[in-house]
Amino acid sequence: MRRRLAALACGVVVAALVSTALVRADDGRDDLVFVDVTVLDGLGGAPRKGTVSVRGGKLALATGKGRRVGVPGAFLAPGFVEAAGRTVYLRADAEMTREMTADIDAADLVDPRHSDFREGAFEGCTTVVVPPSARNVVGGLTASYHAWSPEGRAVPIAGAPKALAAAFGQSPSRGNFPPRYGATTSIYARRPTTRMGVVWMLRQAFLAAKGLQPAPDDADLRHYREVLEGKRTLRFQARAIQDLNGALRLADEVGVQFIAEGVDEGYRVRDALGARRTPALVGPLSDIRTGRGPDGTDTALRNAAMLRDAGCVVALTAGDSGPRWLREQAMFATRYGFTREQALAAVTSIPADLCGLTARGRIADGAAADVVLWSGHPLLPSSRMLMVVIDGRVIFDRTGEGTDGGK
Repeated sequence: MRRRLAALACGVVVAALVSTALVRADDGRDDLVFVDVTVLDGLGGAPRKGTVSVRGGKLALATGKGRRVGVPGAFLAPGFVEAAGRTVYLRADAEMTREMTADIDAADLVDPRHSDFREGAFEGCTTVVVPPSARNVVGGLTASYHAWSPEGRAVPIAGAPKALAAAFGQSPSRGNFPPRYGATTSIYARRPTTRMGVVWMLRQAFLAAKGLQPAPDDADLRHYREVLEGKRTLRFQARAIQDLNGALRLADEVGVQFIAEGVDEGYRVRDALGARRTPALVGPLSDIRTGRGPDGTDTALRNAAMLRDAGCVVALTAGDSGPRWLREQAMFATRYGFTREQALAAVTSIPADLCGLTARGRIADGAAADVVLWSGHPLLPSSRMLMVVIDGRVIFDRTGEGTDGGK
């Protein structure tokens, strides 16, 4: 009985703390001045003491008007940017009646009130870019979100670019069952059924977009043409060495550039990827007990560092683990070849730039006001979040009203 009462009392206290920590902003954005904080710019620069103001949803590296926030020893960093948030779907994560769904927008698959958005925000992730599922050869277009808002949901980022996402490997072919006898109406009896089939279907689509052969199944080729014309970014999920080699050969054949996602065996073809300066969204880190990754890959703990040293532009992702674990991926990177500043950039400014969100993931004059105040360096396990600001609005606050001068 005593244990039950103690547990109940602890639960009440925790609930009270959480309820007081959340700040519901009024309509519009908050004006804040972070004073005498250690600033981490997210661009790889060294930490420095300074003052940063938030006004009208933008940052300024100077003092200003508004609530003054000053906590001894605190660090101010950009919010993390999850470039491949694959856990926030509403129900289905793909349109399974077709194999090539370039016209699907991931925004139609997303649940904006999904708990992974909220938990990600409360772990310092302020931006989530959601690709469609890798279960189709071509899944469709990505969608970008502010991870959370005072209204209790993720909010689409207005005007964010939308990349075309495709997948190599086992994901788009696994579970496709061709009929043994005669025709079938099952949506699961579809192409492709092998890795070779995946490459064949992608090649067919891009060659048709170039006018070199008829369009397959009267497909809509607009987005493929936009990729060929350099108007839209192309993302390939490719994990195993054979899939990465297939992606490189296809890119050379049809004349496109791409961002590689997953890249679990990227270290095995790092010279080829680095020679093209291929951007890579690496992660999440595999099971360190077995070393086996998705698609049966043979992973390496220094994979991201080896790709970076070979010339790739490397960002880190938590992928299927959820955005709340992105910080953990950056902490692991500091153990396997990254400095803290490099690892922080790999989860802030670099993924933001790769996703076309160049005003985010950094602390600079005029940058978007997506920042997190930490009790210590954000990549130290002992550091706690003190405040989360997304799009200029306070989402989470443990500093207390009136800190260093009040509001």
